[in-house]
Amino acid sequence: MHRAHSTPIVVAGDLAGILEARFGRGWSASPEGWTTPRGTILLRLPPDTPARVEIAFHLGSGSGRQPMGMTLDRRPVALLPAEGRRPEGETGSYLRRCRSTLPPGESRLDLCCTDPLEEIEISGTPISFHEYTCTLPPDLFARHRRVQEIVHLWNPFFTGRVRILDVGGGPDILRAFLPHAEIELLDPATGDHTAGTGYDVVVSLDTLEHVPPDQRADLLRSIRERGRAAIVGAPFRSRAVAACEALVDHRLRKDWGLDHPFLREHRSHGLPVLSETVESLGGEGRRTLVLPGSFLPAWSFWFLSSFAPIPDLTEHWVRLNTRYSEAFDTEPAYRHFVVSAPPSWIDPLTAHFSSPASPPWEALLEAQIDFLALLARLAREHEGCEKERDRLAAQLDTLRIVGDNRREQLQALTELRARQEAYIEGLEAQNRALTEEKAELADRLDRLRHPLRTLWKSVRKG
Repeated sequence: MHRAHSTPIVVAGDLAGILEARFGRGWSASPEGWTTPRGTILLRLPPDTPARVEIAFHLGSGSGRQPMGMTLDRRPVALLPAEGRRPEGETGSYLRRCRSTLPPGESRLDLCCTDPLEEIEISGTPISFHEYTCTLPPDLFARHRRVQEIVHLWNPFFTGRVRILDVGGGPDILRAFLPHAEIELLDPATGDHTAGTGYDVVVSLDTLEHVPPDQRADLLRSIRERGRAAIVGAPFRSRAVAACEALVDHRLRKDWGLDHPFLREHRSHGLPVLSETVESLGGEGRRTLVLPGSFLPAWSFWFLSSFAPIPDLTEHWVRLNTRYSEAFDTEPAYRHFVVSAPPSWIDPLTAHFSSPASPPWEALLEAQIDFLALLARLAREHEGCEKERDRLAAQLDTLRIVGDNRREQLQALTELRARQEAYIEGLEAQNRALTEEKAELADRLDRLRHPLRTLWKSVRKG
């Protein structure tokens, strides 16, 4: 059901005229308030413009503020603590803010809130593709950076603008890593696997494992036949990967109460077999090369950290992506890339990737130390917030005592006023009685004076 409520979405600052925002499916409302507390907000940027945004939700509250949650393109987004909207006005109004980056093209914001949503304000600035890619979750960054590296090594084999088909990709993330390429997207669940050929490179990242096992061979055949070269990245079946996913799934359930749909689908479908994938993509003038990606302990660390409810987590991701990502492309790996291409294309990859990689343990340790430093900073901020909360609580207690004293004083003054009013009322009653007595005496005096005047006149005449 579409939403019929009149809540405005205001796009402010540098994004005005660039960002389009509208309510999607799932919302419904009545004049009294929300009847469906969740729905989708669709955000669209130009195809060549990512942006850093802050979204402010203006909410009203009745008896108390209700929980609120949101995801951006199915990834959790941390909300900043609630803040008063108008301290001097309506006490129930408050703000919830979040900060994130939006990819070029369309993004989907899924929101769940039960308090009345009065206004949504979106502000921010456009950023470069490089700035955008560095803010991605490390696992997402690593797989696309690997494709970027391979395609750059193949540049001598391309004439003109390279054409790439991204099978199962979105939302335009690969375009941010390869902005000069002509990239088309194909959803394997709905797209025609046979239409369209002649691509330079066909890419499929973390899609194969989500395809039902009986359809994987057809998908791989389509990927192989559509272009001159293919890059298929996925987690493949192994005891180490299964154990790592089981551990991550357990922590997600225990720590955040999440049943991750992708991990659930991995279990139901079963992960693809690496040897079968290599066989499907090889032969007929093609050579294959298998490259590791995402050092297994680092992947579990990355994946779990992306669900941590830390508002400034992207700062840590930028450090991970820019300082440590390349060090983690080693065995044992969570993901492998099967590259299928003409032999002359494989040679430069073999030469480039055959140099011995430095052990990832030092980089992993440094990354974890960075993360611990971030947690330490947040702990200090939390301690500061607790101290501020205690200070405000003490101030509130003092104000309550002052308020109680003021109420006692007011009660005493009210009682004194009542006594004074009663006393004044008594004086007014006495005054009225005296006035009446005075009038009565004046009347008696007039009556006494009348016969005396008559007698005096008679005496004078006589």
